[in-house]
Amino acid sequence: MDEKQKGATSCADIFIYRRRDEGTWDLHVIEFKKTIHTASLGKSRWQFIMGIYNARAVAAFLGMELENIYLYSGYRKDTLADMEHASLIALRASNNSSALKEIKQWNSGRCELILDGNSRFLALQKIQLDQDGEGSLSI
Repeated sequence: MDEKQKGATSCADIFIYRRRDEGTWDLHVIEFKKTIHTASLGKSRWQFIMGIYNARAVAAFLGMELENIYLYSGYRKDTLADMEHASLIALRASNNSSALKEIKQWNSGRCELILDGNSRFLALQKIQLDQDGEGSLSI
């Protein structure tokens, strides 16, 4: 990977390997943001991709076969959920299809990532954090 490429050293905050009964492993990738908005979703998407590549490299080195990948986004404030109908109409009117796509994916609980040149939709679970940045997740 070219480290001079913008964001090539970006990575998700946490990745967890969980062993399955069959001897394969699931990968859980967690990214934290203070506030969710369309720009932070784009950055999270890139960090998810780079985190998955890094986690797969480690897994290959350790001889671990990955089965499933799950994404999690921890946040304190969600500005997209609070968007009023008028704001969404304004985005449509300005033909801002990329922002609308980000919002739709966020609300659907799915995240589209380009991995190895292919588009993949992965489940995205939201983790609401309190003011101190505390939250809970059961895997």
